[in-house]
Amino acid sequence: MRLNILWKLILTIALPLLGIYIVLNLVELRALTNQAMRDIDERVTRLATLYAQQFDGELSTIAQVARSTAEFISIDPELGRLNAWSILEQNIGQNDLIYGAAIAWKPVDDADGTVILHAPYVHRGEDGSLERIDIGTEAYDYRESSWYAMPVERGAGIWTEPYFDEGAGNILMSTYSEPIFDGSGDIIAITTVDLHLELLQESMRLDQLDQGTFVIVSRDDRFISHPVPEMIMNSGLGEIAEMGTDPDIPRIRAAVLAGETGSSELPKFINDSPYWIAYAPIASTGWSFVAAFPREDVMAPVYDDFIRDIVIVVIGFAMNLIAIVFVALLFTRPIRRLSAAMQAVTRGDLDAKVDGVDSRDEFGDLARGFNDMSSNLRTNIEELATERAERRIVDIELNLAREIQSSLLPDDDSIPSSESFELDAINLPARHVAGDFYDYWMHDDSTMAFLIADVSGKGIPAAFFMGIARTLIRNLAKLEPKPDRLMNRVNELLLESNKRSMFVTLFYGMYRIDSGRLDYVNAGHLPPIRVPQHGPLEPVAHSTGTVLGAVPDTSWTTDHIEIAEGDTLVFYTDGVTEAQSSDGTMLDEAGFLEVLQRHRTESCSSLCHSIRSFIDDYQSGEQGDDVTILTLKRLNPTSDRSTEA
Repeated sequence: MRLNILWKLILTIALPLLGIYIVLNLVELRALTNQAMRDIDERVTRLATLYAQQFDGELSTIAQVARSTAEFISIDPELGRLNAWSILEQNIGQNDLIYGAAIAWKPVDDADGTVILHAPYVHRGEDGSLERIDIGTEAYDYRESSWYAMPVERGAGIWTEPYFDEGAGNILMSTYSEPIFDGSGDIIAITTVDLHLELLQESMRLDQLDQGTFVIVSRDDRFISHPVPEMIMNSGLGEIAEMGTDPDIPRIRAAVLAGETGSSELPKFINDSPYWIAYAPIASTGWSFVAAFPREDVMAPVYDDFIRDIVIVVIGFAMNLIAIVFVALLFTRPIRRLSAAMQAVTRGDLDAKVDGVDSRDEFGDLARGFNDMSSNLRTNIEELATERAERRIVDIELNLAREIQSSLLPDDDSIPSSESFELDAINLPARHVAGDFYDYWMHDDSTMAFLIADVSGKGIPAAFFMGIARTLIRNLAKLEPKPDRLMNRVNELLLESNKRSMFVTLFYGMYRIDSGRLDYVNAGHLPPIRVPQHGPLEPVAHSTGTVLGAVPDTSWTTDHIEIAEGDTLVFYTDGVTEAQSSDGTMLDEAGFLEVLQRHRTESCSSLCHSIRSFIDDYQSGEQGDDVTILTLKRLNPTSDRSTEA
């Protein structure tokens, strides 16, 4: 059955789009739920931290009243004794949550050994007036009370656990106690401020809790603040955990008592309803703030967002379906004409055009572009054919240049065969032509001259410069037998025509076949590696001057080394040590020495090919620089014949 474009678009776009909408909606629902849970966790934790800090600020302000009193009395204790009652009354007036304040002086013994206790205490009366009492003479022996004993023991201020101050304040309270020191650093008194715990819950306005509630838990798991006054000091999270309403409550209790910050969802909490629990420490007291939020309140924005997204998805799909039908109807005519013109081109009619599509939209652009394409296609094909022909010519010329360059390298007949030494070399260009080169020839009947060089750069410029340098050295070597003078003359001639500021690193040697003496000049080239018959490998014949073609009016010195029978010298360019593996690790000199160590007993020819094979494998066939290797071995004819026998 042949379907038109309208139905094809509906079936191939609308149905998959509907499936995508459904899948994306499910994925978005999951992501939205997960994100909402994270957002809720962050929000309730942030609120708990905010309120904990709010309580911490309020309690720190109350504690500061006692600290300021301690500092004032420490300056002049006698003045503090005389004005104790007025000081305490002023302290109470600084904060509505301060129920009472006291200054408990250190007990002293009178002449007959009686302990004198003196602790003036001011607290709020039932009618709001301030009442005075001396705890030491009218209430109880305060020395064992936690509000006195704990700061004396610690030597620092501290909030007490909740307690009922029977005999003095006669209410449920928590006390902040601060020690007062004399000039010698000894404690002379304890000054206190009492926090009215039943007023703490109603005094703090926590507007963002909405339908939630909060409690404050002490270090010993007692409620310091609770919406139900009877729970204060009489219960804690432990009692709630024992009810077994939710298995997560013991874990939350442990986190709260450890002073941690966090939140958790409880499926069954108040009236078996789900709640979010958030908690944060009140730093200055060691207490913790714990808030409970009904789950339906915190999840309400999530449900609203989800319903909104469902509506948007339905509307969006309907609009897409309408758009698909409209576009199918609109595009049928120009698409048919484009299809007809395309079929004509596929049949080889490069003059085919799209007629009747003159709109200024994308289809009009496509039609005009198609017409331009068909008119230019023949020209492009012809230009491509011409370009391919020219590229083949360039490739042929480059191959010819490589053949010419290879012909400049010495062949096996350049020196006579000898039982006294062995010589071999390889040259591997990174491109068609190389900037590295080597050469060797017989200077006279008993001396062989050779060189290995590396021109800066790569490709054709380096190859041309290499040809110039080789020609100069070959020709001048016949006239100048001394290596250092030869380098001076070559350097002068290279500088005359070196407009590209190229240079050459070069090792030039004259090997005396009968004695094994090697006179050489090293013009900034890598030193060769001596591979002895026995013993460690080592670099020898280091640089005796700078590179060629770079610095005018410079000079080189001739040096020499002795090559023992059985020893091999390996000359190389930096393409060997700078070879890189697939992970970018360079071979470097240490790696090259390891390669030579594994193949040290091989002949010069075999050694060159072993090095070549290793470098090719090391670089995975991706050669980054020219590679040239030259090996020279002084033979031991007797040993050599014995080996052959």
